[in-house]
Amino acid sequence: MRATITQTREAGHALRNKSGRSIVYVESNLNDIADKFAMANGIYELPFKSKTWNKVCRQVNKTLSTELKKLFPEALNITFSAKAGCKCGCSPGYIMKHEPNQRGRNFWVTIEASELESNVVSTGINSSLNRYSLQEEIENHKSKRSSAAV
Repeated sequence: MRATITQTREAGHALRNKSGRSIVYVESNLNDIADKFAMANGIYELPFKSKTWNKVCRQVNKTLSTELKKLFPEALNITFSAKAGCKCGCSPGYIMKHEPNQRGRNFWVTIEASELESNVVSTGINSSLNRYSLQEEIENHKSKRSSAAV
């Protein structure tokens, strides 16, 4: 994989500008693979929070955070947060903790997985196990709704 910093600037918003903490926003073709899985399986229309979708997201986030740790070896910790840039969840990213005496910054990073790496991630995301687990979740939700209606 190839990770490239495309833009950086000091954290501007007072609530998000903390010493020892930066935010990394990532664009990656691995996110596109997860989004295709979501679109193909109607994840965004589900009336419940899917454990299978959470598993898919964790897989992608773990892979991307591993690459970010290589790009930022001085980081003490890098973790994904759906609310990294805004408390409403409109700016997901990775919170990077570093030395407390360093000012917080915002980084924009592109991570490109090779075709082989993309295929490996895609195979894991689109596995029979994930498709089966999701279908089972949907059926369980329907049966709970129908038994509650009785």
